Amino acid sequence: MKSNLALIVTGTIFWMCASCNYGIPERSSVDMMFHVDTARLAQQAFYSNTAELGVYPPAGWDSADSRQFFSDTIANNLFAGIKAMYYAPEQENMLLVQDYPSSDTALVNRIFKDPNTWYNSDSTWSSVMSDSFIYKSLAMQQIVLQNPQLVVFKIFIRNQPGILELNYVVKTGASPETMKSVESSIGSVYSLTN
Repeated sequence: MKSNLALIVTGTIFWMCASCNYGIPERSSVDMMFHVDTARLAQQAFYSNTAELGVYPPAGWDSADSRQFFSDTIANNLFAGIKAMYYAPEQENMLLVQDYPSSDTALVNRIFKDPNTWYNSDSTWSSVMSDSFIYKSLAMQQIVLQNPQLVVFKIFIRNQPGILELNYVVKTGASPETMKSVESSIGSVYSLTN
């Protein structure tokens, strides 16, 4: 079980790193609404000083250290940009959080113009979907990567000082309860500047 998880996380981290230093388009077409069930959220939020944004992880997804899954050398290399990691061992779900200053967004627009081409260039993902929207006056870009084993919901949130990247990793066919927890967590995003 640990080796499967290590493989899944390694693949996810690889694709997260492929999107490092990228931003989201300024234009979003749809105002989004999320059903937020606070009972599905952790008591403590993660807050990014770089992006000035916070998010509550799903309840039961505990703060984790990459060294639980990898050697120090691998953890130091793969997880260098990870600001927080939350893990639900029973379901093998994970939330990985990164942030970037706004100055790092120059290359991002190129990727987000056509994320399907960017992520489909490798056979890791059998399905890639993307969309942009507005939530709580924040521009968000969502990319959903899927293969037979897992689904990764990549959410990039732009705030004036920076970008927050949320990566929810769940098994393909995750329960409706898990998906409600992910939805609640995404909907819990907040800004102290807006």
